[in-house]
Amino acid sequence: MIIKYLTVKEIIEIHDEILQFGGSKGVANEGAISLIVDLATERFSVIGEESVIKKASLLLYELTARHPFIDGNKRTAFVTCKIFLGANGYGLSYTVDEAEKLALGVAAGIKSRNYAEKWISKHAKLGGKTP
Repeated sequence: MIIKYLTVKEIIEIHDEILQFGGSKGVANEGAISLIVDLATERFSVIGEESVIKKASLLLYELTARHPFIDGNKRTAFVTCKIFLGANGYGLSYTVDEAEKLALGVAAGIKSRNYAEKWISKHAKLGGKTP
C-alpha cells in the first residue's frame, strides 16, 4: 500500500479554511509543521512506523501538542487527521464530545500519542465514510 501524505502547504490551507468560521489566522511556527510532516512521512528513520493509523495519530497528536498555529490547532489537527485517513481509504466517525475530550487532553499534556493512536484505531474504519 502506498500511503498518501499531506504537505505543509496543504495543512496550512486546511487551517486557513477552518478559520473562516472564527479564530485568529496565522502560523506561529512553520518549522513545527514541517517537522510533523517529516515525521509522518518517515523522513526521520527513527519513527519507522508503517501504518496509516500510526501516522494519523502522529498528525493529530503533534499538531495539537506543538501548537504551530496562532489559533485553531485542535480543529486543524482533527480535520488534517480526517483528510489524511480519507486519502488513505479510512473513514473516521466520532461525536463532538469524544473529539473534544481527546483534543483537550492532548493539549493539556494529559493524553499521550499512544492514547491518540488507540482512539483513532477505535474510531477509524477502512473503507468507511467520514460523516
